[in-house]
Amino acid sequence: MNMMTTTALNTSIAPDISSSFLGINLNIGDYRTKKLDSKVTKQIIDQYGVNSPKAKEVTGLYKDLMGHCEELTTIHTHVSAVRRYYTNATLPLGNEKTRICSNPRYFGSNQTDGIWNTLEAMQSDFYKFKGILMPMYEHMRDVEAPKVFGDMYNRADYLSLEDMDKRLYFTLETVRIPPMSHPMQGIEKERQEAIDELIAKQNVEVFKEMKRDMFMRLITPLQNMSLRLDYSENDKGETVKNGFKDTLVTNVYSILDLLKHDNFDDDPILTDAVKKMEYALQGVTPDGLRHDEVLRSNTKRQVDDVLSTLPTLGF
Repeated sequence: MNMMTTTALNTSIAPDISSSFLGINLNIGDYRTKKLDSKVTKQIIDQYGVNSPKAKEVTGLYKDLMGHCEELTTIHTHVSAVRRYYTNATLPLGNEKTRICSNPRYFGSNQTDGIWNTLEAMQSDFYKFKGILMPMYEHMRDVEAPKVFGDMYNRADYLSLEDMDKRLYFTLETVRIPPMSHPMQGIEKERQEAIDELIAKQNVEVFKEMKRDMFMRLITPLQNMSLRLDYSENDKGETVKNGFKDTLVTNVYSILDLLKHDNFDDDPILTDAVKKMEYALQGVTPDGLRHDEVLRSNTKRQVDDVLSTLPTLGF
């Protein structure tokens, strides 16, 4: 694979994205039910003579209090999918809990495909799943759990119905991104300028991290694509194709869509890389890459060419 260039990135000036991006806050509460059984753990330590200052950590027996509850497992799975989508579809904004996306991707091209609409649909599903769980929670806790755990059952391990209700929540908030500078009342011009300068310096660091995130979003799947489209030697010394899942291609398509819209400072390196990859993947399918040797070779070559133009991230 070609080595990536050490081209420095221009991050000395933070762009004003207040009119072109929106922020989204996601807060989602889940109930994970793994709990240490101190009584049984002590019995194990005593029975087997465990001698360690971290005996509980290395021998602890953890009960999955609601592992028998498929309805709660559905919520766990959904929450993981929501968090994964939210992270993949947006960019970080410094250390804030807010993540951002460009206006076109926030709204989408219709009423269903924007990021906000997708998250609202996920929120609706969350409360649907919660609505199925809550009426049966007490039965699961008081009737089913004792059958599962026998003498290891401890009613005090479990939440009350009210606390369970509070634990499961899903809130969304749209946030406007403040402009880089705006007039402040009650202070002198010199102090206004000093504050603007301080904020500008802080924002440079924020945008450095955002740019680092964007480049890693592209570099990582392209490196993986280059690797999976290559060949390896099997146990018999034969040269064979590396296998891959369909997501090898779909993951790249997803990041290209994000970068095409959310390249907040119109970075020319990113812009050029996105255009080249869109051209390279025209008409390319996972099955095509699996079965067409010429397509596989040409695609890998173009991926490696793009990787060679991307900078290292020591900026």
